[in-house]
Amino acid sequence: MAVSEKKCLLPALILIIFSLPLSAIDLGFRLTPVASIPAGSESTSVFTVGAGAFLNAEVELMGRFAVGPEIGVYVNPLDGPSSTVQFVALGMNVSTFYFPFSRVSVRASATFGAYESISEFSTYLHM
Repeated sequence: MAVSEKKCLLPALILIIFSLPLSAIDLGFRLTPVASIPAGSESTSVFTVGAGAFLNAEVELMGRFAVGPEIGVYVNPLDGPSSTVQFVALGMNVSTFYFPFSRVSVRASATFGAYESISEFSTYLHM
């Protein structure tokens, strides 16, 4: 009785796939609080200190770099009338990190994208 080629090929293919060196995909989520401090001659007369948060979903690459989307929301009260300006940001985050001690990391990151400012007076989309 002849053994079919499919029956011989399948165990060999499974053996090859499971013998390859594979690394796990490291997916992380990070919530970062933000303090928005106005700087400059025009912004200090209009805005006061605000707060918000950014949420990142990152995929680790090569053990030192991470990349992923970022969304953020923060609010700055206007100086004067009881109104606020809300900022909504969406972009791509790229970061690098280093662990000097166990469970302690030092991270530098940059985000590229767009944000929208919303107030009772107007709405602007900034790129």
